[in-house]
Amino acid sequence: MGNRLENFVSIFQILKDGSTKRVLQEDVTSVFPKYKNKEPVKYFVAEDNTGNLYQSTDAALVNKFDDQLIEQSKQKRDADIVDLATKTTQTKTGELTGAYAKLEPEEYVNKITNDLNKLAEQGADSRYWYERSGQNILRYTQGNIQDADKFAQLIAIYSPQTTVEVNTQFAIKAWNKFIGTGKVWNGEILKRSKMPEGLNKTQQTKWKQELLSEFGGAKKSKGEKASGLEIIDLDDGSYIVAKHGDYENVSAKSRDLKAHMVLANMLTDWQGRKTSNFYTNIMASINPALKQSVTSDLWMARAFGFGTDEVRDVKYDFIESVINKISDEKNWQPHQTQAAVWIAAKSNIQGTELTTAAKDFADFLDDNLAQISWESVPSTQRIHLNGINKLPSEVKADYHVQISQAFTDHTGKDVLASKIGLLSPGEFDTPGFYEGISNPSTQTQVAATRIKGAGKLPTIDDPSKKNIELYAAIKGMLLKQDSVGYHRPFYKAATKDNNGVEIVLNRRFTEVEVQELSQLLNNEGIALIGSENGMRLLNFSDLDNKAFKEYIESVLDNFSVQEGQLKYFATDGDLVSYENYEDIIRQSRRSDLQGIFSDFLKKIENIDRTFAEQHGLKFDENEYKYLREFGKKISTQ
Repeated sequence: MGNRLENFVSIFQILKDGSTKRVLQEDVTSVFPKYKNKEPVKYFVAEDNTGNLYQSTDAALVNKFDDQLIEQSKQKRDADIVDLATKTTQTKTGELTGAYAKLEPEEYVNKITNDLNKLAEQGADSRYWYERSGQNILRYTQGNIQDADKFAQLIAIYSPQTTVEVNTQFAIKAWNKFIGTGKVWNGEILKRSKMPEGLNKTQQTKWKQELLSEFGGAKKSKGEKASGLEIIDLDDGSYIVAKHGDYENVSAKSRDLKAHMVLANMLTDWQGRKTSNFYTNIMASINPALKQSVTSDLWMARAFGFGTDEVRDVKYDFIESVINKISDEKNWQPHQTQAAVWIAAKSNIQGTELTTAAKDFADFLDDNLAQISWESVPSTQRIHLNGINKLPSEVKADYHVQISQAFTDHTGKDVLASKIGLLSPGEFDTPGFYEGISNPSTQTQVAATRIKGAGKLPTIDDPSKKNIELYAAIKGMLLKQDSVGYHRPFYKAATKDNNGVEIVLNRRFTEVEVQELSQLLNNEGIALIGSENGMRLLNFSDLDNKAFKEYIESVLDNFSVQEGQLKYFATDGDLVSYENYEDIIRQSRRSDLQGIFSDFLKKIENIDRTFAEQHGLKFDENEYKYLREFGKKISTQ
């Protein structure tokens, strides 16, 4: 209800007997005067689903009439849904199966609505699937909405016919490939052309064939195998004739091209009903201003009892209409209802736990995390701040905090990770232990995917590895470290490949616990790396993986901490050593890093000068002279 006379379809006066009388536009101000004695006259408005306004100065009368309109609207909606059901079941992809097969349209609508309500209640706790996914994407882009938007687009592009887990991996891989090389796709775009409007399917096919033939393409519009060319629908009304080059593709080459164009700002208005709806749903918590619609896929088709998984046109309209109806009744958002139904249906059909079916992009992003382990205390091989290791733990901890803050902005964002373009949800501190000395350390988390190929050892793919090593090299150089290590656990590896054990405490280890465990292990080839939930032990010893597992289990029998659980995993990683810092930075060809390198250097130099003066330590001018000279060269390498 409100005081509205503008932008109306038609206005009707509600009479005392409940009937209505249309008010001509020229008579509106006389029937409902805007002003009386220069004061607004209060009048009340009901509105039907076509935008028509029903007005009266009697609020009670309008409220009663409004209820009538709502009921009429519901009746019309239900009739429209039955009509859509009739049309859908008459299509090739609309055949119903099981308990729905022999029902009349109205009977089917009643039953499926009831059954979907039950599924929605079953999946109710997970109905914020899209919101949670979007929030984590925003966390991985460190609050950068533009980057989060692009990553959501990648997810949408790679989503058709893929699981959420694989979809996540494709998006991460494409992202890491682009920030490291500037390319996701390799090839040549021969032409981009807009399809004329109003063409029927036959005419559309002919138009595509003619477009492809301009470049010697095959007679068939898809023709990649025959000619090396492919015509690709950009889902914005335009098509590209592409010649694919040789490269290790992330997914289908056409998707890689779209992903490349999004990241390179060459494609800003792509659509596609399913992918567009999916994209806006993922964006629900990133950009709430975007209008939300319903995403429909094979699991929704199965939930509705259809015999085929294809969802388009009137079938999509029908699914959307039913979900909207249920959403109205539950006072949920349509995308939330769809998420709840989708999760429950998938769980029931696959025979999996509801929590498994409910895993979202937040979960699978977290499943692809590598850790970069770094310390702030300079190498003992340097004269710079020599003796810092002998200072009390609390002094070293304070120094570490200062250094950590030098790498972050006022919001706590990791500026170096952001500048490189790493997908990073953040970092956490753990006690470090090396050569019998305990120093504060930080674990920077970064999204990284594995190499392609079934049966291959779990290995971080090259794009992810190069981006990680660039971060490690810059930080190692600035902090005067002998090396900076990184690793990525793979928890689904074959047992024989498990060269890591995680002690899961659901908390971080204390410094005392790290020291005790290190002494018990008494093996220089076993690395201790803190995790958010405990401690990881990595096998770099002469022990084979089976013997390593048995050795760790025997040692832990004598460990004072007994409440933890053990998780086994394969791991890949490396040490980025001092000797390689310069080469890694040079080979990145990232001239944009010169300014940020210099900014970090100034901050760290100020911290070190003050700290050295306060604690009577050596400040090595030569270290900083070398770093300043190197920083100047970054732009020319």
